[in-house]
Order: sequence, then C-alpha cells, then structure tokens
Amino acid sequence: MRAVVTVVPRRFAIPSLAFAVCSALALAGAGCGGGSSGGHGGASATAGTGGASSGHGGSAGTGGRGGTTGTGGTALGGASGTGGSGVDASVDAPPDGGDSDAAVCSPDNYLFDCPEHFACDATTLRCTTKCSSTQPCRGGCCKGGTCQPGTEMTACGHDGMACGGCSAGLGDGPLCLPWPYNDSPTRPGGYCGCSTSTDCTSPTSNVCQPELTLTKRCCAPSNSSCSTVNPRGCCSGVCAAGTCG
Repeated sequence: MRAVVTVVPRRFAIPSLAFAVCSALALAGAGCGGGSSGGHGGASATAGTGGASSGHGGSAGTGGRGGTTGTGGTALGGASGTGGSGVDASVDAPPDGGDSDAAVCSPDNYLFDCPEHFACDATTLRCTTKCSSTQPCRGGCCKGGTCQPGTEMTACGHDGMACGGCSAGLGDGPLCLPWPYNDSPTRPGGYCGCSTSTDCTSPTSNVCQPELTLTKRCCAPSNSSCSTVNPRGCCSGVCAAGTCG
C-alpha cells in the first residue's frame, strides 16, 4: 500500500512582524507588549518635577516593563512604570532666588555668618539680601527691604540701620561720609554729615562740628532757636526754653 504524506505549510513568522511594529510605535512615543515578547515601553507621560526618563521593554513572556514615568504613567502592554525620579526644584531652594551656596546662618550670629551687606533670614536660616528692622544687614543699611552699601546720599546709613537721605538744609549734613568706626573698610556704610561749615546751608544749623572723634555734623550754635524735641540739633546738645545752650 502506498503511504500518503501530508505536507503542512510552514507558518509565517508573525512574531517577527509584530516586533517590528512595536519597535516603530516605541520610537513614536507609544508602547506595546504582551505575547511572547515585551514591547519597548513608551516615554513617560509626565516626568517627576525636575527630571524626565523613558524605558525599554522587559523580557519575553512577562509583558514589557513599563518605561520609568514621573507620575505613575504606564507603558501599553507592560507593567506599570516606576515612579519618576526627578527632584523637586523647590526643595532646598536658596532664599531670595540667590545662589545655591547661600551661607547657613544664625540670626544671633549674623555678623560672623553672613557676608557684608547680607542679613540672616530667620525662617530659612540662610544669608539673604532681604532686610527689615528685625532682620538687619551686616554693615551698610536697609532700604525698601534690601541691604544697601549705605554710602549714597539717598541711601545713607551704617550698622544695618534704616537708610536715610542726606539734605543740605535739614538734618546732620548734605554729605554721606564713610562711617569710620568699623573693622572693615568695605562694609562700614556711611553717615550724613559735613566736612566744613560751608556744607551747612541752614540759617540756624550752620556750624560743622565734630560729634564723635572722627565724625562731623551740622548743628546750631549757642543762643540759636531750637526745638526741645531735637536737642541734638544744638551743637551743645542742650535746648532750653527754645534756645540752644
């Protein structure tokens, strides 16, 4: 008897075609998987704040491992992607938008912790250019909430005090002179005063007189009219019954 031989046609390599399609989808930002081989994981939908990542498919038979995602995104056909690894940019951000190496400080020790013309932020415990009456600058003065060198006529001051304006007709004098009582020549700030009596143009306060060893100010001589509210306006520092002593 003649034997009958049945020829079974070879099946087409469908998996190879599927793999090619999945590769093309992965390049387009999508993912597919399952079957005998995991597909390439798609790029994450949203990266963790401050970072981004993408992943490739896993081993055959287990479904492609999802690409790393920022907010729990998944790769189609594979396992869920792992959480994003981006770092939150707001963490450890320096105060006042300053440099990342802003010095750590203590409000009680800001004169040694912070650079010149910086204050110590009591909340962040970092040195900052922001200042106030309770957050003084190291040297210079504070104007508009910001530390100033303190050597300008419109922003004159020292030792972290509030800046003031120097006037020819009012106050201690029209000049903003370097404050001499400091151990650093670059941070002393200044004070309103005079060099000679010609700088003092007020009819009453027309004498340039030393106030401290190295400072001078405009003041009113004896017998000049004065206000008891500001006895310092008299060169003598004494105002009695409206007259400088």
